[in-house]
Amino acid sequence: NIFVYTRNILVVAANTYEIQNKAGFEEFRDAVNAGTSYQGKTVLLACDIDLNNEEWTPIGKSGATFKGKFDGNGKTISNLKISGTTDNTAANNYRGLFGTTESPATVKNFTIYNAEVSGSLYVAAAVGMPYTGQVSDITVTGLVKISAWWYTGVIGGNGYASVKNCIVDVTEGSIVSATGSYVGGIFGFHGEGAIEISDCSSNIDVTGFSYVGGIAGICHYGNTISNCSAVCTVTKTASVADSDQSDLYGIGGIAGITVDGAQCRI
Repeated sequence: NIFVYTRNILVVAANTYEIQNKAGFEEFRDAVNAGTSYQGKTVLLACDIDLNNEEWTPIGKSGATFKGKFDGNGKTISNLKISGTTDNTAANNYRGLFGTTESPATVKNFTIYNAEVSGSLYVAAAVGMPYTGQVSDITVTGLVKISAWWYTGVIGGNGYASVKNCIVDVTEGSIVSATGSYVGGIFGFHGEGAIEISDCSSNIDVTGFSYVGGIAGICHYGNTISNCSAVCTVTKTASVADSDQSDLYGIGGIAGITVDGAQCRI
């Protein structure tokens, strides 16, 4: 796929592109969703962007993922709105500013101010499904409401990316919730392997049926959660009878569950 760059996106160096305005941000999104992966390329954000609570189509989807480096350059993206239901359909999955990214993608260095995102699976404010790569230096603030069926968080919903230096600092009334499982203030489901959530903090209230944590719904085997803090209310909605059926219906201030405790570290 060939993407024609306009005055809204400037070529500023070899394999480096700079988004100049909201229209350029939309052009970038549409290019990714049409199959341009940006692998080996850097995309810089040159200005703050107000999405005006208009319905946002996520950047990246199943079969058309972002694989480049997105550097928000310290800018703020305001008033993100993504509507969906908990029905498990393609239209309701991979919800976030970025829907899905894939190795060697990097998404970093920006603030999201005010976000209302809902869907079914893989739902977050920043990246619904970061599948390997890195997510770092993202702040989510203002009034934030994230809701889903399963696999939801504020920074990431489900994935295998390393997560570093992310802050969730929201106002009263904010919440991340799921009618199902794997819900966290930073990340919902963090896949198995030697991946890490480090130097992150969250103050958003978290609620879900099970596997609910202030930072992550799960600390899987081989994973590390380090130097993180959560100051929030964490609520599990599974009944006592549900919980008695398995020792896996977990809840925790940092992680809802640890899998094979000898191989994961908090």
